[in-house]
Amino acid sequence: MQSVLFITRKLRGRGGMQQYTKDLWRGLQEVYGERVALLGPRTFLGLLFLPLLAFFRGVSVARKGGVVHLGDAALFPFASLIKMFVPRARITATVHGLDVIHPAKMYQWVLRRSALSIDRFVCVSHATADALEERGVSRDHITIIPCGVWMDDHHASHERREEGIHLVSIGRLIPRKGIFWFVSNVLPLLLLEHPNLSYTIVGTGPQGWLIKKFVQVKGLSEAVSLRGHLTDEERNQLLSEADLLVVPNVPVEWDMEGFGIVCIEASSMGVPVVASRLEGLQDAVVEGETGTFFKPQDSEDCVRAIRSLRENPLDRHHVIQATADRYNWKQLIRRYKHEVFSV
Repeated sequence: MQSVLFITRKLRGRGGMQQYTKDLWRGLQEVYGERVALLGPRTFLGLLFLPLLAFFRGVSVARKGGVVHLGDAALFPFASLIKMFVPRARITATVHGLDVIHPAKMYQWVLRRSALSIDRFVCVSHATADALEERGVSRDHITIIPCGVWMDDHHASHERREEGIHLVSIGRLIPRKGIFWFVSNVLPLLLLEHPNLSYTIVGTGPQGWLIKKFVQVKGLSEAVSLRGHLTDEERNQLLSEADLLVVPNVPVEWDMEGFGIVCIEASSMGVPVVASRLEGLQDAVVEGETGTFFKPQDSEDCVRAIRSLRENPLDRHHVIQATADRYNWKQLIRRYKHEVFSV
């Protein structure tokens, strides 16, 4: 079996790409064991030395016939450097979305040229694949493998804590996530139908103060609860009490949603998802199986989607099974092995 060197710059911090990196590394270890190595910065000093280490380790692995896998598009230039010394090197890369559409002209110039040295691209969604294809990459070199979850870490649990509907949103409080839009445009309509509704927002970000101000001015403090960062245990407990996860993203130029891991984290616990039919979110929810969609920035359609899942609720065990069928990392890592590294 060939060896794999996984190079990433996303070991530190919290976020979708960091979680994806951890999950992919776990899967690679299960399949390749001692024949897989991880190279990435665990400290700021490590980030400074990453370019040098990535080049020398990449050349070494490539000369021995191994695969060099790059964790995101910002690392594409390493492919060109390695192939200058090992022309037959096998180099693959995962692409997430924001790492492709970054608007800096120099970044785009480098990305387009260094992408020519990548043998196979793994895109986490069709939207990401479209963005990559727009930059000159042939669809023949693209494999779409969504983000995943380790299903053995999740189970169905629903602890209804009170009467009324309990909605939850989890994400950075930035314009793209659409949480301020939801609070200001959709929540007032929902409260007319569900006076006992409760809505919990998990996350921090620049729009946090806008949300807090709107809640205070409109007298929504009893309905809306803002939480900061939660531990995994606290997040899972919150989801176990939720009726629906709401992912109300809105379109923002140069700021796309590559996938939406929070959607499958919720559905892996049996929590149905109501999401904006936008960008990579369309790959993170299975219509009628793990949740439903609404038109982006359409408050009436959002209310309709939530109402439909309240009136015709999805069975939580079925939501978990549908998530396992499509997003279980045990299956996805086998696709990496056979469709990416062995091609």
